[in-house]
Formats: sequence, C-alpha cells, structure tokens
Amino acid sequence: MVATPRRAAVSEGPTLHKQITMMSQRGGSHPAPVQQRGKLGTYKGVLVPTCENMWGVIIFLRFYKIVGYSGLGYALLIASLSFMVALLTALSLSAIATCGTSQGLAGVYPMLARALGKEMATAVGLVYFLGIVFLAVLEVLGACEELEMVQHSLFEFTTHINAVRAWASAFMLALALLVAGGIRLISQLGLVFFAVVLLTMLSFYLSLFGAPNLEPIDSPANATGPAPSGLSTANLRANWGPSFAPGYEFTDCLAIFFPC
Repeated sequence: MVATPRRAAVSEGPTLHKQITMMSQRGGSHPAPVQQRGKLGTYKGVLVPTCENMWGVIIFLRFYKIVGYSGLGYALLIASLSFMVALLTALSLSAIATCGTSQGLAGVYPMLARALGKEMATAVGLVYFLGIVFLAVLEVLGACEELEMVQHSLFEFTTHINAVRAWASAFMLALALLVAGGIRLISQLGLVFFAVVLLTMLSFYLSLFGAPNLEPIDSPANATGPAPSGLSTANLRANWGPSFAPGYEFTDCLAIFFPC
C-alpha cells in the first residue's frame, strides 16, 4: 500500500520536470496563449447575418398586405412592437454572453446552459431550434411563391401542390448542402445574397421616389390596377388609417409580421 503512491510520484516526476522546463524556456510561469482561429469580424459575422435575418420573405411578400389592411399608423406600431421584442431579446442574450464565466463560449446553447442551467437551456434551446426550422420552411415557401409569380410555367409539370412540394424539397436540399459546407461558405454566400437584397431595396426606393414618372417594365399593357402616384401628403392622409378586409384585424396583421 505504501509503494503504490511512491511509484506514482516517480512516474509523475519526469512529466512535472518537463512542464517546468518548458515554462522556463518560454521565459514565464504561464502557459503559452492558444492561438485563435481567424474570426469573421463585425461585418461578415454580425452585420450581414443580422440584416439577412431581418430582410426575410415577410418583408418582401407580405408587408404590402399589412400596410394595405392596417394603414401606415398601425403598420408603424406593428413594426415597433416586433422590433422592440427583438431588441429586448438581443439585449438579454448580450447580457448572458458578457456576464462572468459566459465569456468565450461559442453558440447559443452553451451560453444558456452556463447562465440558466442545463434543464432550462434544453427547454429554451429546443424552442429556439424549432423556431429556426419553421423559419427555414417559411422562407422556402416564400421562395416558391415568388418563383411561381416570376415564372409560372415551372409549376405546370404536375398539380400545383405537388409542384410546390417538389420545388420546396429542392430548395431545402440546396440549403442543407450549403449548411454542410460550413460557416465559411455560408459567410461568403451571405455577402452575395446581401448585395442582391441591397439592389432590390435600391430598386424599390428608386421606384418610390421616381413615381409616377417611371414606366413599369413588367406589368401587362392592358393592366387596369392603380398606378403608383408618388409621395404626397394627400396619399399619407388617405393611407394612414386602417382598412381591414373581412376576417382581418390588428392582431392578424401583427401575427403575420411578428416572425420577421
């Protein structure tokens, strides 16, 4: 019983001596700092992903319906309420990420587990995972809707519902392959998508300020709908109040916009 710890001490002796020798050769008593891999930075790692999350399918395909039904006043209130919730969530996550021992952790779940405990982090992480999955499905269905609006012939090879399922499955497979390529590939493609979205928004504002002097290039010649009339105080007063269709209320418009 006495020889066992003595042999252990002898076996640990060279290892301890080697560690002391290595630290003395480095000229200090602290271990060498671990070199961190290159980070994405503020632009590619924070600004671009955040803007891409905000500029989703709801902004481009459903916001006009929200403004048309609820009016500019309620639309501004809906956007303010939704972004206030997002701001409080971001501030809470920032407090968790920068509080005490949570510094240096990568990922949402490790930070929640360190701050709230594993049980609470599991529940919150599961809801977060399901939210991301449903958001991906929402974006894919929006892409199918926009593709059908631009090129309806691509959905005529079978019934409409089966065509939507086929294109949605193709989009989901493409997203899965992109995610499998790693965060570096996603960040590089994110710059391309970011530029496309900026170009789209630039076209929107050019049309807004240029109406009614600009000629539409994608509307049929016999179109009878209302043409853009440009910015004016008369339009502002006429569109400030709500004009809900049957079956739509303020809460319905808020529910449509809130996932954004």
